[in-house]
Amino acid sequence: MSAENLPRSAIEEMLSTYWRELFGIEAVRRDENFREAGGDSIMATILANRIEGELGVRLSMEDLYGTLEQQAIACEQLMYEGS
Repeated sequence: MSAENLPRSAIEEMLSTYWRELFGIEAVRRDENFREAGGDSIMATILANRIEGELGVRLSMEDLYGTLEQQAIACEQLMYEGS
């Protein structure tokens, strides 16, 4: 995997960990799409609950089905708005 596709922020790295655990994979690209990676509505709910429990923000289904990078941006925006 090229360096440009590796997680760039702490939030991306955290979400990458969640994805790896959820999908049972070793690596996640920043541009990888949740649905294309094999995500379904149950996995999205599990991920949403984990994000809310650990980061204190609730992503929309649209954000959850985006890329890892898009999820991280949405989390950061919600965290900023909440502070």
